Amino acid sequence: MNCPEELSNQFNYPILLGSLHNYAQQIFGYAEMLCAYNTYQYADYSRYDANMFDEHEKAEYREQQFPIDCKKAYELAQHLMEYAGH
Repeated sequence: MNCPEELSNQFNYPILLGSLHNYAQQIFGYAEMLCAYNTYQYADYSRYDANMFDEHEKAEYREQQFPIDCKKAYELAQHLMEYAGH
């Protein structure tokens, strides 16, 4: 998600995404959800008028959080593959 976690809570994303998660579980019998917050919208912010986001703040957050999010995604993929193997 492009927005920070706090903002996603204000927009009720957990409730909305929770509904989609429940729907996926009903269809597939099993589903998991992983959220990554405050992601980049653009590779080059200078090309866009996007002043509602601070590029430097996003870059700092990405440097710290992106490796953690990637690890979580990898672990989730492993878990889903284990589940699919049963």
